[in-house]
Amino acid sequence: MLKSGQDSEGKSGGPMMNDANAQSESGQAADGGADVVRETGEGRDCDGVGIAGENVGGIVQQLDQSEGYPYPLRDYVRRFLWKIVWLAFIRFSPSRSYSWRRFWVRRFGAKLADSSGIRPTTRIMHPWLLEMGEHSILSDRVLVYNLGQVTIGSHTCISQDVELCAGTHDHTIAYLPLIRSTVTVGSGVWLCSGAFIGPGVTVGNNCVVSARAVVNRDVPAGMIVAGNPATVVKPRVMKQVKAQGRRAGRLRVLHATMTVSKLGGGVATYVWSLADRLGQSQIDSVVVGLSDGQLNVRDLPRSDHVLPVVGVPVGPRALGYSRELQCRLDGLVADVDVVHLHGLRTVLGAQVRRAAARHDVPVVISPHGQLDSWVLARQRARKWVVDRLWEQGNFAQADLFHAVSEHEAKQFRAYGLNKPITVVPCGIDLDDYLTEPDDSVMSEIDKDLAGKRVILFLSGLSERKGLFELARVWGRLCQSHPDLRLVIGGYGELPGLAQAINQSGAGGATRLIGEVNDATKLRLLATADYVVLPSHSEAFAIVVAEALASKTPVITTTAVPWPSIREEGCGWWIDPTESALEAALREAMAQSESDRMAMGEAGRALVERGYSWERVAGQMSDVYRAVIARHAGQNNQGEFEKLLADI
Repeated sequence: MLKSGQDSEGKSGGPMMNDANAQSESGQAADGGADVVRETGEGRDCDGVGIAGENVGGIVQQLDQSEGYPYPLRDYVRRFLWKIVWLAFIRFSPSRSYSWRRFWVRRFGAKLADSSGIRPTTRIMHPWLLEMGEHSILSDRVLVYNLGQVTIGSHTCISQDVELCAGTHDHTIAYLPLIRSTVTVGSGVWLCSGAFIGPGVTVGNNCVVSARAVVNRDVPAGMIVAGNPATVVKPRVMKQVKAQGRRAGRLRVLHATMTVSKLGGGVATYVWSLADRLGQSQIDSVVVGLSDGQLNVRDLPRSDHVLPVVGVPVGPRALGYSRELQCRLDGLVADVDVVHLHGLRTVLGAQVRRAAARHDVPVVISPHGQLDSWVLARQRARKWVVDRLWEQGNFAQADLFHAVSEHEAKQFRAYGLNKPITVVPCGIDLDDYLTEPDDSVMSEIDKDLAGKRVILFLSGLSERKGLFELARVWGRLCQSHPDLRLVIGGYGELPGLAQAINQSGAGGATRLIGEVNDATKLRLLATADYVVLPSHSEAFAIVVAEALASKTPVITTTAVPWPSIREEGCGWWIDPTESALEAALREAMAQSESDRMAMGEAGRALVERGYSWERVAGQMSDVYRAVIARHAGQNNQGEFEKLLADI
């Protein structure tokens, strides 16, 4: 709105104010064919005038004739009230309070789908001239300058700093009458950061408008445009995912896990391996999780029977929340037969469980060690809050709890869970662990390791793994065994570990090698003399199974659920104390090579009997089918009870 000769309160004598943001520079001509409403003022002649020849060198605009108040009084009142509400209730609202902001914007006439989103810093000129479809988002600092109607379709992302300008002036008339136009953004559109969409423009369905592009003409559906002015770059071509649709005669499981990359440790490895092996049992899988700095989505496993769905986390990563996954979960859960939650106390788990309730889908929960007493003793306040906010709801809705060992199942009961429990261990690919010992792998890591006997730690680096206790014990032993070296490898960082090793006097006899790739891991496991895991808490400890499959004896604690190590004579299963660890290491170092090899053979036989992926996937397949049948009310109580642990 132009106010010639008025100040911001409408009093004469003030400077000129521009209420339409002077968007004629966008290239959108006032008479360029768009549907517009001109505010011409009563009694003014709007016929064209050949000013170019008559006013050469003169001023062609006559802003003293501009109408000061082109809107009805009620619009000014609504705008005033809207600014107060925006400042008081929206601008500083929590970033995730989408329903709160929808409530207030709807009070001013906006038509918003229930799953649409508006950020706190989004600026909307006239809420009553805004319409948004399902799962669409207006990101931070987006300006909806809707002097006319702005319509946004479904599943459309409007990124930061985009401007939707549905208003300009007719620059061919001296007093620049206001033009209230329209802007229409279709469904499945992505407007990238800083893009400008001019008056009268329609962006077709499934388009991408590149960052900083200036769009002043309609964009055909399915195109990518860029530049100033924006031009078509190429058609938008989507990758086809084979596992997207249901396949006849096959069940479908949705696995939800906090992290799908290697940062997820053994849980992520377990989920991907289980999903892959279930394909042999006529079960397709959808794996849902959060991305992280270690993840390249293109590297994720993808096959006819495994579909990865990854979302970007929002807010503190420990909460496990993703806006984009939230928007997709209903559609994903509605198309599966059972939901399997891996891990506890994440927003993602609560969202998946609620979607399962809406679509009457059964739920299986695998805590993966998070109900261990050692784990529960840490961050008690946070766990108490989260349990009451949503985790107890997850527990109440679960049809079945899955434990990877009887030890973990007993932890469930100790925690107070009274739902059915099944015990199915983790599995390994036995054929991968037939690698022959290769002394060269040690010298490749460090020349000092050549010809030395090696005790190997290979797991995630955390306080829970007992590494500080191991450092102190090793410091007392290494001086009397110069032919031995401790090699510590694994993902993550443990502050203070290197310092603890040096303070113990074991710096010269210890090598910290960091994370290793799969090929190197197999060579290390096959070549090491012993594998040590002095953990305080483990749900399963897949590295134990891997070491035994590699015919390498294991030294671990009773906090690791492998009593069969002692029973089958393939290592040491000891109390989680420094004295017990020291005694086991001394006994191992004094062992003959023939006794060590006999232990290795016993370990290989143990995992061959019960821990192959073929066996484990078959057991989980039976579990899923029994849970689905029981949830549907079918009379299979006998079959279901066969799968339950007597805990």
